[in-house]
Amino acid sequence: MIFNYLLILFVGVILGGLLKNWLNKLSEKIAHNKLILDRNKQFKEILEKINTKKSRFKTRVNNTVYIGVKLEDHGRVTIVYFLDKKENQLNIFKDDKLIMTCDLVDEELLGEIISSINRVHYHRIIDIVDILGLVFYREDFEKSFGISFKELKEKSNMMRAMNEESDVQKIINKNSNNLDIDDILDKINKVGIENLTDEEKKFLNNYNK
Repeated sequence: MIFNYLLILFVGVILGGLLKNWLNKLSEKIAHNKLILDRNKQFKEILEKINTKKSRFKTRVNNTVYIGVKLEDHGRVTIVYFLDKKENQLNIFKDDKLIMTCDLVDEELLGEIISSINRVHYHRIIDIVDILGLVFYREDFEKSFGISFKELKEKSNMMRAMNEESDVQKIINKNSNNLDIDDILDKINKVGIENLTDEEKKFLNNYNK
């Protein structure tokens, strides 16, 4: 009799453990599916905001683009779009804190968002300056340094032209110092041989040898 009770208790513990394990897995699966649904809902809203021109281009640094949108559940957030990545191309930040990645988002939806960003914000994405290999959004660069990139480029071209002119002038000056026998003979006729410079006399002596 006691053995039967112990057997029933043992079976009950085993079944209880199995049931608890199954319920935990079910709960995890429900939570995971809920997360997928919520994530896709947020990204669908992002797509809608971009397509209806309710997104704001913030800046670009190197191959990273920053787009601002306002989501119903999270308020103002920043979409960080990596131009040079194939995986996790889009991440969502709020107050510099990562709140969402795109790893659970439907690939077709993700592709639509990326296409929309490139279409809606194309002109700003490519409006960049490259300084010593670092890429900046032109307007941000000009605000930071208080000079337009066009002016900076013009000044750079002017400096380059002045350097080139200086190099040309050096060649002219060097050539002007080259002695010519006809010029020396003309000088002798005009002012006499005694008024030749030492360099001209040396040239004349070497020329006669």
